[in-house]
Amino acid sequence: IVYAYARQLQETGQVEPALYAEAVQRWAAVGVVELTAVIGYYTMVSMTLNAHEIPMPDDAPAPLDVPQQDGWPALSRLAPLAGEGKA
Repeated sequence: IVYAYARQLQETGQVEPALYAEAVQRWAAVGVVELTAVIGYYTMVSMTLNAHEIPMPDDAPAPLDVPQQDGWPALSRLAPLAGEGKA
């Protein structure tokens, strides 16, 4: 539920009503508000670090081997969720 919720929110800025209802049923409205806030906070921190090109500390190990294309990260699209794209 968390992955699907975060993914929809990041990709579209919204969450489908059925998924929202499933999350509320699992964690109540207050839990879904907190989940949304955490996703938003993480996004804000990530964008701030990226916009200002804040590097990792020199002694930090590289977390990922991110492929580059024209000097920019060349990340692939997220894998489809189960049941996505099926007729």
